Amino acid sequence: MITTTTNYIGGLVYQSKATVPAEATDHTDQLQHIMHEEGRTRFVAAVDNNPGSFEHDYFVKDHLGNVRMVLTEERKTDIYQATMEPAIRNFEVALFGNKVESTAQTKDPDFDADKPSPLFQNY
Repeated sequence: MITTTTNYIGGLVYQSKATVPAEATDHTDQLQHIMHEEGRTRFVAAVDNNPGSFEHDYFVKDHLGNVRMVLTEERKTDIYQATMEPAIRNFEVALFGNKVESTAQTKDPDFDADKPSPLFQNY
């Protein structure tokens, strides 16, 4: 069982998490983010050799004040792509789930040939 409690104090947002049985990720009153007029500032924990830091998210709002987009200063270099190559099919299925299988198509037998595809013969 997981119990999560969120406390809003002014512009500060804290979260507490407790599990039964207890886990190493349980925490009490951990700062999630600080709200301000232009958006929020949130803490990003240390990962590998990168130290923990505060990142700023800016909210782009419409004329009614609804948030339409979030711009962030956080930089990520993760690449998520599906190449659909048979050699890495199992990895892509594990990463993207059944989306790969449901969008896969069989390769046209003339694809690697030096002749033009029948799709483009009329052009």
